Amino acid sequence: MPTRFDDEADVVVIGAGIAGLGLCCALARSGLDVLLVDARKGPGGIHRGDSLVPRSTRLLAAWGALDAVRAAGAVPIERIEVHHPTRGLLLEGPLVPDGVVDPYLVLPHADLERVLLAEAMRLGRTRVLRPARLDDLVRDGAGRVVGVRLATREGALAARARLVVGADGQRSAVRERLGVEVRRGSYDHAYLGLEAERPAGYRDALRLHLHPEGGVLVMPRPDRVGLGVLVEAGSGPRWTGMPDDALGRALAARCPLLAGARLLRGRSHVYELTWSHARRYVAPGAALIGDAAHTTNPTAGQGMTSALGDADALAREVGPALVTGGDLDAALASFERRQRPINARLVRQADLLARLYAWRGPLGDGAKVLFARTLGSPVGALLARGLTRAFLVPRAPAEDALARGGASRAARSCADVPMRRPQRSLGRDDAEPSSPPAPPAAPLLPLAR
Repeated sequence: MPTRFDDEADVVVIGAGIAGLGLCCALARSGLDVLLVDARKGPGGIHRGDSLVPRSTRLLAAWGALDAVRAAGAVPIERIEVHHPTRGLLLEGPLVPDGVVDPYLVLPHADLERVLLAEAMRLGRTRVLRPARLDDLVRDGAGRVVGVRLATREGALAARARLVVGADGQRSAVRERLGVEVRRGSYDHAYLGLEAERPAGYRDALRLHLHPEGGVLVMPRPDRVGLGVLVEAGSGPRWTGMPDDALGRALAARCPLLAGARLLRGRSHVYELTWSHARRYVAPGAALIGDAAHTTNPTAGQGMTSALGDADALAREVGPALVTGGDLDAALASFERRQRPINARLVRQADLLARLYAWRGPLGDGAKVLFARTLGSPVGALLARGLTRAFLVPRAPAEDALARGGASRAARSCADVPMRRPQRSLGRDDAEPSSPPAPPAAPLLPLAR
């Protein structure tokens, strides 16, 4: 029996996280009608990253949303410092390379969601339906996705769409209903996230404190600091149940800067970590972006970066086809050919960087100390430029051309970060991480999430 539609839009986006909101902003000036559906009652309520690297702020500027992000209180970060509890300051210097004009900003995740939603509605024709969840995809007789069935507080609703986009996270209902296979892996470490009052003497910087038991990342926020503490996987109850004084002592032992600082535990959580990558991103009439398509370890700081990159790439491909009535399937295929190799490489690079950073114990600690000190040498400076190019700096047109060359060739490229490691088996043609890998041969420093 044909579906009776209650609503209609050019694009239905399931999920109002960073990927979905980014797509709404990227499509805003196209004149397309976008229906944004989200299961939450409002922005926030999820524990995700706060960092907007230059690759992301360039996109926000292009969409006309960067000024609003700054006005919301985003804090610019220009420097990085690496400390050790017994060996002192190991490294300090500029975080963003010379010649890069796009800023590195930090804004609480919920605030960023609010800003992007407001900008999408101001700049374009975005309508929001929340709370609502996807019940099913609607297909025509040929199997093409032509709409969605939703469950809302007022009852069931069916919406017709020329394109349905799943931006609904790593447990994506859209991906499940498309029948897309996902490769996954887990880690032996997790992150404890919490906040603290600004310590005396702290200046705005990405500040990393190395420690044999796990590092502590300190990031500025408008009136406090955010903390990311490397802990063992499965240790959440021990950390979240620890009394304030005991937790304060444990953190100060790893990061002396926090000695005496009042902890703000209202939004504390332990973030168990996985990586994942969907075998495909598109189907007739549908696409996946952000965590619905891939997740990375947050050590490399690529969660929001890759989500916004997906949004931009999809809008560039499908926007003209939707506006002019062109070949939407060809546009979707072009999006997948372009973006999946880029994300496969990011998943793999982030996995390698994360496992190296999580190398605990005296040997791992000593190696990371040596590495931090080496960055001041000419060879170390070259490595630092390679890391910033891989994870922070806006992508050059030549890199996009490489990505369009196909998944196998792009994923096997070693142009950005050294990929080889003893006893490390590669994934199949997209070279995703294998699980579990061998112990790392040498560590690299993390970049902020």
